[in-house]
Amino acid sequence: MSKLKLLYRADKFLDESFFDYLSRLSYWNGFNSANVFKSALIKLYNKIYLDDKNQLFNIMKCHSALESVLKRNINYSQLNLFNYSLCHKGVIKICRCCWMKSKYIRFYWRMDGYSICHIHKTKLIVCSEGLYSHYFSSVNDSKVETDKMEHNQRVLNKAIEIYSLTDFALKKIESELDCNFYEKKIIIWLSHFLKMHMSRDVNISDALNLSDSGALVGLSIHNRMDKIINILSASNKWLENVIRIVAVLRVKQLPIQYDASGWTYYPAPGFDYWANIEGLSIDSLFYAYVGFGSLRHTMPARYQFRYEFEGFSFLESSIDRSLCVSLYNTSLYFPYDRNDVDLISYQELVKNRWPNPRSIKFNEYLKLIGKKSIDDLEN
Repeated sequence: MSKLKLLYRADKFLDESFFDYLSRLSYWNGFNSANVFKSALIKLYNKIYLDDKNQLFNIMKCHSALESVLKRNINYSQLNLFNYSLCHKGVIKICRCCWMKSKYIRFYWRMDGYSICHIHKTKLIVCSEGLYSHYFSSVNDSKVETDKMEHNQRVLNKAIEIYSLTDFALKKIESELDCNFYEKKIIIWLSHFLKMHMSRDVNISDALNLSDSGALVGLSIHNRMDKIINILSASNKWLENVIRIVAVLRVKQLPIQYDASGWTYYPAPGFDYWANIEGLSIDSLFYAYVGFGSLRHTMPARYQFRYEFEGFSFLESSIDRSLCVSLYNTSLYFPYDRNDVDLISYQELVKNRWPNPRSIKFNEYLKLIGKKSIDDLEN
């Protein structure tokens, strides 16, 4: 069996993608192109694993064969794999300062929106894929004023700064971008809800600026939501409680959500768990607010709610009633029991109406099934 011999056997850098590592090995070992080197690795894999029945992607075959050639592990968690088709671009942007320090391609140089080095704060320059043969003798790029960076660029750069040298770096960075996108949707929706249904103005611009500043990158969902809610409520304790309740309901909508542009999106990682914990931690009035009944014994598992409205006697008519009115007269999705007999009967009544039967106005719902509604509360 023929074996692949490599004279240049340098380690892969943590912030280097596996594809770019193959390109670097290919260049310094004299292959005509990275594709030729990859083909050689795939052929070697097929010779080593004659009885292998797995239909692996070629990149995984290259990974296994290269480990065999180098006689060392290349951690899967550090491969930084992009979509395979996106790695064949003819040009790439690089930071000359970083390149002069160590000549390898950082995976984040290939990311859309990354145009200013998070280390040196200088603009990236465009080079060809054959840049290993290039030598940049001068480094005189001007500094970029950080406060003038685009919002999404600040978040991306901060995420890269924190995660680029960690395991599953690319996945963590993409997760941060998803969280940033989703939390801004929540902030905007909360502002519209409070303005439209409760005539309340909140500090939406400050909350959005916080989200886009990159200051929340690296924080847990609980911490970042606490900071956002604190800004929106401006230290008003009642308003903070209202925002927490409505935010939980927003996140606990159906998994697929739509925005005004027609895009569909899912709750970013961690937000659904936050909503579960937050809903259970607010207080027993939460169940009266949203129409699930008050707590019985210990906290019910998996939100096993019913629709009896217990707890009205605890509501303050001058303040809490306004939240109840807003929620009962607004179509919201709730994590109700889909086998609930009352709910099924309601769905039959409204199945041909808008909004969708899964989105119900609770005041209307309660009246239809003959139970107490917000109108029964004292003014």
